[in-house]
Amino acid sequence: MSEHLSQREIADHFKKSEKTIGLWVKKGMINPINADTHRSDGGYRFALEEFERVNKLFSSDILFRSKAAKLIGITPEYLGMLAKANPPQIPCQIIDYGDQKRMVFRKADCIALIDVMKKRDHTPNIRESGRELACYDNGLRLFDSFNLKGQKVVVVSVDPVRLLTENHYIIEPKDYIHQSKPCLDLPYVRRKGFILFGFPKSDVDSPIHELLSHMIESFGTKNIRVFETESNYQVRCRLGKMKGTKDDLRLLETYKQEGYLSLNGEYIDFDGEVVTRSTNYIKNVHERIKKMSDESGRNFDEIVNALLAKELQLYEEKK
Repeated sequence: MSEHLSQREIADHFKKSEKTIGLWVKKGMINPINADTHRSDGGYRFALEEFERVNKLFSSDILFRSKAAKLIGITPEYLGMLAKANPPQIPCQIIDYGDQKRMVFRKADCIALIDVMKKRDHTPNIRESGRELACYDNGLRLFDSFNLKGQKVVVVSVDPVRLLTENHYIIEPKDYIHQSKPCLDLPYVRRKGFILFGFPKSDVDSPIHELLSHMIESFGTKNIRVFETESNYQVRCRLGKMKGTKDDLRLLETYKQEGYLSLNGEYIDFDGEVVTRSTNYIKNVHERIKKMSDESGRNFDEIVNALLAKELQLYEEKK
């Protein structure tokens, strides 16, 4: 066998056109050995090692997150949460896919997870993701910030009281004067559904802390739960709404793992409910959305809802 494969040979193997292989090269998905001379060479040439790398990536045993989630029967967001749990509920690997980082899973691991999930409830058990934190105690609200002896601190635990300092230290003060504004005394929301977030641990000036503190104040301690892991906070909210801005919504969307968010006037709606409606798509539109889904790892319906929400927002702004 030759030490190199032509663009046509690669295309034939993957049942793609030569044009598609050229697009793969431009996206960085496959690396030729003659990038500078491919025109005079009559096409790209690829080393056997590079072919084997890409072939392994596209083998039937390796699945991207969207296809792995479909095989298991869960959402890509839930699968991502299971992979990031501590300890992980399913092994995964992060690979470079062009200019993106993508999660990939072994088919055998997906099948094993199916067997595990058959023996337990499918609802994400975020207790497994860390230690649950009280949201209000000792006169302090979790993630509230204030000045202590001339420096800004953030409450990262209310029982016992622990504060994050500007120098990234965690201290346990023996006395403090600050009293947080109490949370709203709201009843437990019995409407089915929830929104799940995974926020990274940050420094004292991060807007994440202010947003989390506002969420706890707005939803009340009966409708929000916070779990701490070594590197992040898993936050689960019942359905409802809170005052917020477009910037708040963008930040929430960045770290959302499950559920739907929308901006309605000066309020952000936290909604886990879905209305089922049959829709006919133009073929070209359907293919473009499906491509977005495959490339981003988000499910088809989530992308459609995001596009519709954006279009509605533009429409309302023009009114």
